[in-house]
Amino acid sequence: MGKRSSWARSSSVVIGILAFVFGLSALLTDESAVAKWVVSGVCMVTGASLFTIACVLDSRDARNGRPARPTGTADDAVPKSEIRKTRPPRRRDEPQPGTRAQGPVTVLNSKQDTEFAVTESGIVVRDNWPRPGGASRWKVRLHLRWEDIAHLGFGYGTHDSVVSLWAVPSHGARRQHIVDSGAFTSTQWQDLARGVAALTGGRLTVDLAGRDHPGMPRDS
Repeated sequence: MGKRSSWARSSSVVIGILAFVFGLSALLTDESAVAKWVVSGVCMVTGASLFTIACVLDSRDARNGRPARPTGTADDAVPKSEIRKTRPPRRRDEPQPGTRAQGPVTVLNSKQDTEFAVTESGIVVRDNWPRPGGASRWKVRLHLRWEDIAHLGFGYGTHDSVVSLWAVPSHGARRQHIVDSGAFTSTQWQDLARGVAALTGGRLTVDLAGRDHPGMPRDS
């Protein structure tokens, strides 16, 4: 019934406009003045009445919350409130799997007694020393500034088979032991390697392949 009523109102608007225009054009014919004015008046009043009735009905439908005329699309039959309910919630952009933020990194070994940090200024290694009465104290064992390091790499210690991370100083001194490679997990080493590369702009890197394949043991 709603579609038929809307179609009837649309037809009334069209017929009303045509009747009104026909009434105006009747004034231009060669008929007598009385005949022209009678025909013109009847057509114009009829057209205006039809047009006014259609507008009044449209206004009433709009006040009652119904669309004045169908748009002819299937989506118009679905309430807007239902459309909003079917939209998925907006989510914030999530980082891609396997990626981590680059920057300062601090890791702690499984025994909770050695801490390795890469900071804005360089490398800091601290050890947790026990004290009488069961207390403990953290002491800095090593602090190397980035500008004082020429190279970082894994290798064996002198006269032993322990693989460690070593730093080669920029001023030609002997390499310096940082930490044993077994002190931290593979994931922790990956975080440290990313931090070193990011904080030094790629000048220094930690080749994690050397942790598993450090080469031949050193004899001196």
